[in-house]
Parts: sequence; structure tokens; C-alpha cells
Amino acid sequence: MKKIIFTLISLIIVTGFYAQDEISIINNKYHLYGPNSSWGQYLQVGGNGRLTTNASVVATNGNLHLDSKNGFSLYLNHYSLGNTYLNPQGGYVGIRTTNPTEPLHVSDVSGEFTFGRPGSEMNHRLTIDGNGGYENQLYFRRQIGRIFTAGKPLILGTSAVVSNLVVTTSGNIGIGTSNTDPNAGLHMFENRYTLYGPNTSWGEYLQVGGNGRVTSHASVVATNGNLHLDAKDGRSIYFNHYSLGNTYLNTQGGQVGIGTTAMGTHKLAVEGSIGAREIKVEANGWSDFVFDKNYKLRTLEELEKYIKEKGHLPEIPSEAEVTEHGINLGDMNAKLLQKIEELTLYLITMNKKLEKAEKRIKELENN
Repeated sequence: MKKIIFTLISLIIVTGFYAQDEISIINNKYHLYGPNSSWGQYLQVGGNGRLTTNASVVATNGNLHLDSKNGFSLYLNHYSLGNTYLNPQGGYVGIRTTNPTEPLHVSDVSGEFTFGRPGSEMNHRLTIDGNGGYENQLYFRRQIGRIFTAGKPLILGTSAVVSNLVVTTSGNIGIGTSNTDPNAGLHMFENRYTLYGPNTSWGEYLQVGGNGRVTSHASVVATNGNLHLDAKDGRSIYFNHYSLGNTYLNTQGGQVGIGTTAMGTHKLAVEGSIGAREIKVEANGWSDFVFDKNYKLRTLEELEKYIKEKGHLPEIPSEAEVTEHGINLGDMNAKLLQKIEELTLYLITMNKKLEKAEKRIKELENN
């Protein structure tokens, strides 16, 4: 025991006596250095990992160097479950760089990666700055990737002032909108492509594009159960323009109005003229019954009396009726044919009477 105490006292005395120079322990493996003309005061434990076969801990000019042997690794808390703190009082961390610009700065041949609040800026940010043709990527591997905020909108943009994609806390999504508060479930590029949700005046509706009459874009708008297809003012709407397929309208019922919303009871109501090369009307009946032997044809006297009293032909609607109710094309064609056939019968009867009269005249002339 006395030998141990003596050895410790001797070591302390020797250390104090030589502290201004150097204590060498086992060749070049472990050294404690004092002042040096080039490095100043410093502590070195072990060799320089790049030059010797040992790792090193070096304190010099206020800096602390932890160096593993070249090709080996540096471990922090390798055998401990405790926490590791870096710069809790401030300062930046640089990986592969000695000039970090943000709290965490990683430099690589492919670019720069920084995280934190740089300089005097108030915003925290993650920056990936690729160079040399490398892409900037955020890669979630193996499992689902999530990006979320704590009760604040999520904004993706091409700059600090451009909000290209906005996701609000209420679930609204804005793409290319001019603000960070899209007023719809999906709101795209201002008034060009917009998907709206409930609205105080329109109710729930969908809008894709602007209003064709007031913007430079066509639109598809669904509002209060109605669907509006609007081309830009002066442009056209095409159905099956590049297809040989059929187009069906209202197969379950309903009416179609062209140029009008007052369709009455008509399946197709058109305000204006209709141009066609051919129109086929499928009628329920025709007027050949006039030639039936049991058909009762009015006499010309009866017909004359009817015309004087009514002002129009029998079975033909009056001007007032046509003005108020219009005409049924198939029914009217049948009625007109009926009158033509009746007229034909009158002509046949008149021709027979004329033949009899001519025959009587000849007989009188011969006598």
C-alpha cells in the first residue's frame, strides 16, 4: 500500500514538473501536450487517425476533434441508451462541410441538404439543393409516407410566396390558387379548374373551368342538381366528336329544349327553325279511310255551309287554335291528305256529271 501511495505522489510531482512540455505514454499512442508554436495549447489522446494506427481525441485552440482511425467509425452512445445532445445552446452542425449555414447542413457531391432556421429568418425549413444534374427527392421507403402539420395548413410551392398546393385543416385542397384558403373541396388554378363544395347561394356544386360567357375558358358546372356544359362564348360543344358511337339523351324520360326552357309537354322543344335533309314521322294512322265505300262524304252544299260558319275546313284546326297550340306534324299531314282524298272524290263525282252533261248535249245536237 505504501508503494502505491509513493508511486502516485511521485507521478503527481513529475507531472507538475514537466507539465509545460510533454508526458509521453507508450510511445506515440497516448500523449498530453502543452503549448506548441503552431497549435497553441492542446490535448491529444491517441494518434492522428489519418496518419497513425490509432484513433485520437484532440483539443486545440478551443476546438475539439474526435477522429477514428482511417477507414474505421466514430460511435456516440454506442453502448448506452442515453440521449445525445448536440449544440443545445446554439450553433450549427455540418456534415462533410466546415461552413454550415443552418442548424443541420449536409454537403455531398450531389448537392446540399439543410434543416432549421437560417440566419435571422423566422421560418423553419428543410432545403434540398441538388446540383450536377441530380434530382431533389423526398423518398419514403418500405412503409407509408406521411406529411402532416399540427393544426395548420400544409403548403407546397415553387417559392416562399407561391402556394401551388394547399391542404387546409378542414380538408380543402387548392392547386394553383392565389391564396392559402381554398373555398372548395378541390379548388384548382383560380377560375380555370375548380371543384366547389357547399355555397350559400348555389348549394353544393361542381365547377370545372370558368363561366364560358365571362372568362376565356369553357366550364362544366353542377349546381343544385343541374348540370351546365358551357363552351367559351362563340365556341362550340361537341358530343361524340371523334367517336362513331351513339349519343343518348334522356333515355329514362325528361325533355330536351334547344334555345328555350319553355318546353311544355314536348320531348323536344326548339326555339327557331330546324334544318334537315330528311324528316321521318311515324304516324299512328293514315287517311285512306276516305276511300272506304262506307265513308260519308259531305256534299258540296254542306261543305260550303260549314266554311261560311267556321271559316276553315272541317277536321282542320283554326288559325286561333294553331297560334295557341301549334300543330302535330304527323296528324296535320294525315288531315291534309284526308282533304286531298276528299277533293279527289269531289273531282271524280264532278267528272262523272260533266261526262253525262256532255253526252246529253251531243244527243240534243244530233236531234
